[in-house]
Amino acid sequence: MSTRTPTSTVSSATVRTPADLAGVFAGCVRARGLTTDRFTAWTAWETFADFAAVRMRAADGLEADALLYQWGTYHRGGRSQFCLVLSRQVVAAPGEISLVGHDEYLQLDVRLTYDVDPTLTALGRFESSWVQDGERAASGWVAQVSGRPEWPVLSPLRPATVEVTSERV
Repeated sequence: MSTRTPTSTVSSATVRTPADLAGVFAGCVRARGLTTDRFTAWTAWETFADFAAVRMRAADGLEADALLYQWGTYHRGGRSQFCLVLSRQVVAAPGEISLVGHDEYLQLDVRLTYDVDPTLTALGRFESSWVQDGERAASGWVAQVSGRPEWPVLSPLRPATVEVTSERV
């Protein structure tokens, strides 16, 4: 695949609610001149990588920010589908009232689903994650995922559906 070129000019954001997290992602989508219904696997990944580069102002400590890249064939909604899922989980910013007595996490998922075919099934399953460790940026992990061998298979395919959800977890 081509070299990933970041387009987002947002370098940090404060997130207190799932809507805040979704708003930051939506800004990354707009910066690429896209809408989620035009996503391919690669454009979704490029946009997600832009989103991953935005520093989230949140509670201090390890695991304040985590990223997940996973794909495979799963049984969902009564049938098998190939799913590519990109997730980001962050601790809600200080000042948010916790209803459960501890830090609350916000999570955004980008889920692309495809009709199952032998080419996708042959890919198997894969999962990779990155967890914030002090000041270490996610850029190294993003570069690793960007160079993975499944991109030439996934990129030309149009997903059957694209879902972007954000919630408290």
